[in-house]
Amino acid sequence: MNKAQNLAREDDPRKNYLAYVIEDTITGSPAGAVGCTFYEDLEKVGITYFIGADFRNNGYASEAIKLYRFYLAQRNQQF
Repeated sequence: MNKAQNLAREDDPRKNYLAYVIEDTITGSPAGAVGCTFYEDLEKVGITYFIGADFRNNGYASEAIKLYRFYLAQRNQQF
């Protein structure tokens, strides 16, 4: 947990993959992850996600990506 918090504070997707847990809305169990990473072949930062097999086809990925984009937009306005 400390390592994840330190990576989030560094906020450098060119250096490390940044990931945040996607929780099941009913149980609160981890359903996957959403974050960003630097794609060296494209020389761009992109959003990446993983959804556990038991949680697929329930809209978790699209909701997580929308919220993550909102989060990134809010952070950019702060700077």
